[in-house]
Amino acid sequence: MLSAMSIRGRFAVRSQSVAQNRFAVACVVGLAFAKLACGDASPQASGSGGKAGAAGSSAGSSAQAGSGGVSGDSNGGSSGADTAGGGAGGSSTGGGGAGGDSAGGNGGTSTGGDTTLGGSGGTGGSDNWTLPVGATLASCVPSNWTVTATTSADSNPPAYAIDGVPSTRWSSGQGQDSSTYYQIDFGGWVTLKQLVLDNSTASGGDYPRGYQILGSKDGVLFPRVIASNAVVAEPDGDILTIDFDPVPVQSIRIGTTISSGSWWSIQELRLSCQGSDDGTPPVDPLLCTPPDSGAGGEGGQASVVESPAFDHANWTATASSTDAKATVQAAFDGSIATRWSTGVPQAGAEWYLLDLGSVACVSSLLMVSGGGDFAAAYTIEVSVDGITYEQVAKGAGSAVMDLQFKSHSARYIRINQVGTAGAHWWSIQELDVQP
Repeated sequence: MLSAMSIRGRFAVRSQSVAQNRFAVACVVGLAFAKLACGDASPQASGSGGKAGAAGSSAGSSAQAGSGGVSGDSNGGSSGADTAGGGAGGSSTGGGGAGGDSAGGNGGTSTGGDTTLGGSGGTGGSDNWTLPVGATLASCVPSNWTVTATTSADSNPPAYAIDGVPSTRWSSGQGQDSSTYYQIDFGGWVTLKQLVLDNSTASGGDYPRGYQILGSKDGVLFPRVIASNAVVAEPDGDILTIDFDPVPVQSIRIGTTISSGSWWSIQELRLSCQGSDDGTPPVDPLLCTPPDSGAGGEGGQASVVESPAFDHANWTATASSTDAKATVQAAFDGSIATRWSTGVPQAGAEWYLLDLGSVACVSSLLMVSGGGDFAAAYTIEVSVDGITYEQVAKGAGSAVMDLQFKSHSARYIRINQVGTAGAHWWSIQELDVQP
């Protein structure tokens, strides 16, 4: 929890570097979550109903076969004689659905009563899992997707996993279990064949200990098991790459399947995707590269912290409303003892507009609110002319929000409060912007 002294230090020391000015936020809010619908979770499910193969052999307890995919409308049956990847056990063969052409996963073997977990299951038959005639194709550009999760840590919303900023992340905010998932809704049909979970810049230990990727035709039911496996060791380079046969979907749900005390985090999520475009985002005219943050000197650039746009004395602001006992300037006066407040309960249409006085390249915003008067939900927009705005961040609010986003040219920064919070006003004790 941040002390008042540490917050004051952030706003008092203006000549220090950006790295010295930033401070860590370690506030985690546990959110309620929904149970993941993973289809048949029988512990002796074999790989999806595939072609017959050599039977497995065992003495003692039966081996557990790999996670099964779905074949047509039928899940794979219990492993046994003449079942592909056969572990030890019963006598049922895998139940093949329509077009069940994929072999099941590699079954484990068992001797002396010890049980070995098998490999990942294959995908099942077609069951009309082909791109429908006349299907509406969706974009492969992540900013066009809708992402949700069962739980999220404070200030680590689902959107951070696909924002293209390696320093941000989505985190579950709790230990891993079989009820936790991350969902992507594409808004139409795309064809996928690879998923990459990249934690190479941080959070390396927060990889899924086991995963299952489910596919959906409607964003409601997720009957298709696209891939599943256990992850027995931290991935090389903290990048987990999952390949699978091309599959058309409208939504996918990525769930953890093995319990662990570690959170699950995703710094960046990437998909091999075919849809209405090639996944290349349109050129953003406001993207910029901050100048060198060194001390500068003759023949060099001045330090970015000396830019007039980051001097609070040059800032002005307006707001949707202001309490009679507050001022808009109190949000950046360097004192956490003062604040700006709306003076009215949060209804989802409040805003605070900051004018830096000149255009600068900005990539982070710090907002501190007292008590329960933080924004229930927010969007951050930037503009160079005060007319056309571009959204750079969004998410659920918290008392201390230290937000990073891609560097954008901006003079005007508009913070929109888009949630509801009962009788709580929206207040800002201190606000800071950095390159």
